[in-house]
Amino acid sequence: MTPNNAVLSNDFERKHNYLRISLIEKCNLRCAYCMPADGIVVPPKASLMTTDEIQAIAS
Repeated sequence: MTPNNAVLSNDFERKHNYLRISLIEKCNLRCAYCMPADGIVVPPKASLMTTDEIQAIAS
């Protein structure tokens, strides 16, 4: 696989040089975009991606 040297940036031109992927839904960082104060509905395990699927997308 050839490395991709493209830089990921958002609408405000902020550059991102890392990717944080949670493999479980038990993250304790409580980020507003994925874990609001009122909680979330956890989907059934069968509908979640496998570790191999997540690795394939991240690659």
